Amino acid sequence: MRDDATILGGMAQGANFWPMDMESAGLVMTFQRNTSVFRAGIHYATTEMRDGSTINERYTLQPVYYPTPMGPVHIGDAYQYDVPNLSKSIRYIVYVLGFDTDIGCDFRLTGEYGRRVVPDFDGAPDSHGGYLSLHKKIGKWTPYMTCSGLLSARKVLNMFNAINSYQIYGPADFLNPAQRQLVDSINAYDQYTLAVGTSYSLTPKQKIKAEWGQTRIRDTSAFIDNPPGSRISDSNINVFSISYSIMF
Repeated sequence: MRDDATILGGMAQGANFWPMDMESAGLVMTFQRNTSVFRAGIHYATTEMRDGSTINERYTLQPVYYPTPMGPVHIGDAYQYDVPNLSKSIRYIVYVLGFDTDIGCDFRLTGEYGRRVVPDFDGAPDSHGGYLSLHKKIGKWTPYMTCSGLLSARKVLNMFNAINSYQIYGPADFLNPAQRQLVDSINAYDQYTLAVGTSYSLTPKQKIKAEWGQTRIRDTSAFIDNPPGSRISDSNINVFSISYSIMF
């Protein structure tokens, strides 16, 4: 969280966690032909708060009243929990398609697409994403190029942008830190990555890999810990990595 809203009944600044329990079941089918593999799967999961408390499905713009001796006085409007839309659990339905195929001349093409459907909630990670990777075997070297993306459903991005762009003025402006916490709690993604790298086989069971990847964040990414102030958007993030793996 970018702001401390504990005085307003919110959360402290920094990392916050919600203990939750999840149950999941799924079915995956794999088809192999020669050196190519194709896979399809469907998974269903439900999550609940560990303490049994309710989960908010969406936020709506509601009037804010301040108590006075003359009765409640309307001092502004703010996004708040939509009380009629509180639930005990969240449903997830995940569809996955993937392949790994030989396209000749020691080139292989690998790809995967996933669709995560959250039918009941606007602020949950309802999204779709995937990657496509082309790699070529050259002796012990395997250079590759990968492009990938992760995009939230339109309902999630619409709610994120509506709250993120809303600013409270006047007597109710003290609620702005709580408004920013609502934004920070929305799992929204709008990002794309292009990566190039290579791996080198030391032995049949040991491998070293080096990679450079650039991620373009458009509206937002819940993967990023935002500093105090505005959220990170319209930014590029470069990641350089070197890894070593071994199989036993």
